Amino acid sequence: MIALHPNQQTALALLGYKLWLPRAELAALRVAPPAVPTTTPEAPAVVTTAPVATAASDATILPLPGIDAHVHIARDYLFLSGDALRCNWLLPPLWSEGGRLMPFASEGERRLLLALFRASDSDEALQLFSALFALAHAAPLPIPTADSASPADIDAKPLLVCGEALHAALVQENSTFGKAEAKAYNFLHPYLAYNDPSQKNTLWRQWVEIKRNLF
Repeated sequence: MIALHPNQQTALALLGYKLWLPRAELAALRVAPPAVPTTTPEAPAVVTTAPVATAASDATILPLPGIDAHVHIARDYLFLSGDALRCNWLLPPLWSEGGRLMPFASEGERRLLLALFRASDSDEALQLFSALFALAHAAPLPIPTADSASPADIDAKPLLVCGEALHAALVQENSTFGKAEAKAYNFLHPYLAYNDPSQKNTLWRQWVEIKRNLF
């Protein structure tokens, strides 16, 4: 663990140095309490409302705007579910972008996904991800918890999984997800298609097959 003073910890957390700090150290930096000054001036009490956290999944759950769905924010994943959805979604964890936690690593990746859903007339997916990105842009998302278990409703519907790493974890018995039983469909992480145009056709073919089976 890197030994840093509290002011250095705060500066690093704000700058979003996720690219070179191990995830555990980044989490430690962000949750470390500030130094206590010798004398503390009196200040009026501030009332804050914390996001809801569930003991079952140890994940923060936030409603998505404009759709009957919500996002579970955990350290190792994002999980999208809700009554308005015909399937659940398992996405990579939040990424620090300019000192702010966001779904996916860049605006280019987010635009690519929206363009895919729009071009394939996937209205439900387009509405869901538009709501997720709108939530992330509207206000800073909360810092994920240190540990997280599998969502309680992960097997309730077919599951769409973004990226090979999450899909591999899903089928491992000793993983976070405890070998989920839901029918899972994997699709390419948008980072690969965004940075390698030759992969766009792969993503398109994967999504067309998913749509044929689920939508």
